[in-house]
Amino acid sequence: MPSSSQYVRQTFMMTAIVHAVLFSTCGDNNNCIGVDGFAPSQPRPLPTATITLPPHHHQNRASSTKLFVERGIDPDQDDTDGTKTPQPSALWATLTNSGPPLRIDDAQVLVYDVFLLVNLSVSISFLVAHRMNVAYLPSALNEGTLLSICWIIAGLANGSFLYSAVDGHYDPYDEKNEGGPKAAGLLALSTFVSTCSLRIIMALGAAVMQHRMVGIVGGEELMPLEILFGLVLMSVWRFFHSANTPRM
Repeated sequence: MPSSSQYVRQTFMMTAIVHAVLFSTCGDNNNCIGVDGFAPSQPRPLPTATITLPPHHHQNRASSTKLFVERGIDPDQDDTDGTKTPQPSALWATLTNSGPPLRIDDAQVLVYDVFLLVNLSVSISFLVAHRMNVAYLPSALNEGTLLSICWIIAGLANGSFLYSAVDGHYDPYDEKNEGGPKAAGLLALSTFVSTCSLRIIMALGAAVMQHRMVGIVGGEELMPLEILFGLVLMSVWRFFHSANTPRM
């Protein structure tokens, strides 16, 4: 009889031969059966995750221009007979619900507008009217705040804070090429004229209620220079802003 060591050696050799035969006949077939009666285990695939990125929308500054032009923001609109008919003022159009939507698209431009107007009032008071006298700075800041409030009201009526204001509410792809920096500067000029009208009305109302003359209280004495320099400042600022704004 064979010894125990010989028996173990023979069993090991038979097992190796059976494994060799099974693997040589199985190959890559997934239906093979192992020596233990079960199918050989396959490695599980790693879980995969599908990531769907949201579409990137780039805001077009002139995307809403056509809407505003069709609603009559164009200052000179053609009639059926080809003549030019001047449109009503922006403030009246807003009161009659025929003007641009009361919306602020470009808040950064609005913040810079307010900064320029407050700086205008303070500079006129400190450098021109009162010659380095810091005692008048609070009244100058108050005047700049009132002027900024009037500018915001007039700007909402004129649509000066909409993306289409960068082209003066004209279609930038129109063949007439009426938009651009010139149209933006004229829109700012019209907006500041409305601003001055509102500021004068506020000053007249305050003078009537207080039974006094106009221009002797607070920063009202700065109004003549504010009107003169403000017309140039805001129109030039909006002109260069439009010239340096990329169209997309």
